[in-house]
Amino acid sequence: MNAPSVTPVPGATASSIHTRAVLVHLHIGVWQAAKYCKEAAHVVEANYNATRGSASTRKQLLPGDASAYREAMTLAGEIRQWHRAHTLAWGDADGWRLLTTRQFTEYTTWMRAKLQAFEAACDRFADAYPRLVDQAKRLLNGWFHDSDYPEPGGIRERFAVDIKYAPLPATGDIRLDLGADQIAAIEQQVTDRVQASIAGAMHDAWSRLHDVVATIAERCDDTATATPADLKRGQKIFRDTLITNVQETCTTLRKLNLTDDPELEKLRARVERELGRVDPADLRESADLRKETAEKAQSIIDAMAGFYTPAEGAGDEQ
Repeated sequence: MNAPSVTPVPGATASSIHTRAVLVHLHIGVWQAAKYCKEAAHVVEANYNATRGSASTRKQLLPGDASAYREAMTLAGEIRQWHRAHTLAWGDADGWRLLTTRQFTEYTTWMRAKLQAFEAACDRFADAYPRLVDQAKRLLNGWFHDSDYPEPGGIRERFAVDIKYAPLPATGDIRLDLGADQIAAIEQQVTDRVQASIAGAMHDAWSRLHDVVATIAERCDDTATATPADLKRGQKIFRDTLITNVQETCTTLRKLNLTDDPELEKLRARVERELGRVDPADLRESADLRKETAEKAQSIIDAMAGFYTPAEGAGDEQ
């Protein structure tokens, strides 16, 4: 697959970026209350006379009323998704992502509230855990195995969210007892790596904008001749998220434009103005509006071509 390309922005140096962003690392630990069961898979294979290894059976370890567990897992998913949506990719930095200073306050405020809710849900689950295991023992019957379950005293520590921050690497701060030429070579490596990561972060930003616009172009063109009745019957349905995703992406990218790329901001504002204000209910009712919106989206994609080239296959529906 070809890598996407983006036109470099003059002046976007490692030193200029150093004051605009920090690196952030998110780790979420949870206990997965499910387990693949080879015994059950073998029973299924034997029942259907299937080849050994062709079946995969997943056992739910908490089949009863485990609302606190489900709440904790939902919050963990929301935290992970929000983290990725409000940060940018940062090279091969082992899970580290880039958080702009313009986004920092909103990020930390949102995270603080969600982490409190997550911790409370985990506490409730830990309190209910012994009862839930007893309930699972009755409901799973012969499929229950004590070895599948952590000890009650250790279940709470299976759930944790850890967020770490670090400054971006900067040149001019190499304090080593080396010769000037060796220090210069190290600083050049730092600079090259940061520059490559800056380019990757901007690829990420451009890709997000391109993808939501491409989705609108595809969906509106695909449903251009559909009737409202077709859409209501679900034959060619699209949901309100077609537009709300555009709105959310445009709002986020206003703060994630790391290099203050004027072309990215110009096209972001155009997407917000021409596509983000369309009423999805009107789109479902009007074939003419869908055709017009598809044409606007394609026009924006054409305008992006001078600055951003998506990877092969980018924009495909996921």
